[in-house]
Amino acid sequence: MTRMIDRRVCAVLLVMCGPAAAQQAPPPSPAQETPPPLVTTLEEVRALPPDEETLDLYTFDNPIKVESNRFNDRYHPPPSPKEITENGGYLVYGFAKLVGFAAQGLQKIPGIKGQVQPAIARPPPLDLAQMERAARISAQGARDETSAMEAPAAPTPSHD
Repeated sequence: MTRMIDRRVCAVLLVMCGPAAAQQAPPPSPAQETPPPLVTTLEEVRALPPDEETLDLYTFDNPIKVESNRFNDRYHPPPSPKEITENGGYLVYGFAKLVGFAAQGLQKIPGIKGQVQPAIARPPPLDLAQMERAARISAQGARDETSAMEAPAAPTPSHD
């Protein structure tokens, strides 16, 4: 049954499209076409060398300085591919990052002191009596030096 419907549809289409196909212009004969040129000449082509320096977006600093905020403290731009190749490649970069993360993890273990410790104030090395004595002695020594400079030098005996 479906074959009969398909045949009928095809027959109807042929009847309707037949006159339309007869109205089309015949294709032009091959004798009327112009022959293609035998030799094609190309213009001169020059290969330019690539730029030696690639564009690095982090090369120049921003001339406008802004105050530091909470985002600037944590953000560090990633290294450029040029910096990575100059410093050993991606494996060395990844290994250094891994060691850095391990060091941060070790700092969180209780009882481990960090590499940077705050300064601890200590008492002065001399007590008040010792400081007064040191000041007296240094003043006396300064007076002795100035008096020695003012006094004429005694002639030294010669040992002929």
